[in-house]
Amino acid sequence: AISKLDNLSNSSESDVKSILIKLAQKDEKSSVRGNAIEKLGKLFNDEDLLEIYKNASNDKSYEVSAQALTTLYEKNAEMGFEEAKQFEGDSSSAMLNALLRIFSASGSDAENNFFIEKERFFNSYGKYSYAQLYGKYLLGRSDSVINSGLPLLEKTYLNSSIWWVRLVTLQAID
Repeated sequence: AISKLDNLSNSSESDVKSILIKLAQKDEKSSVRGNAIEKLGKLFNDEDLLEIYKNASNDKSYEVSAQALTTLYEKNAEMGFEEAKQFEGDSSSAMLNALLRIFSASGSDAENNFFIEKERFFNSYGKYSYAQLYGKYLLGRSDSVINSGLPLLEKTYLNSSIWWVRLVTLQAID
């Protein structure tokens, strides 16, 4: 039902926002909380929602936390990036993918160790998004960072039996 909330009239906007906030904060199902956060981010640009996203980034569900971080980053890149830094130790796939997206878009040379250390958490299919995002991250980095990342991408290319993982890795190297 949340996914159908795209066309709102002005009169229903505040009601929908209130309902989505309540769902994002209190629903027992993590999928509902995550979907509510995602929809809030798509429908509203209100500054007061940033605190809701920030609080939800500490949700007990990694899916909800990852969605909240992603939405926070989309609404306020600086705040989202700073919030993401505290989750560098996590190893859930949802959180790692959110962090890779955030760090590939806004990271500096300092995030390279994160990419290198977290590569081992991605299985054969997960290597696709990892290689794609690491390649994006390496664009515009210092020569030393690029040179430290190329062997990792080369290893992924040479060791993957999945052709599309090899393709995206080759594109990242190129």
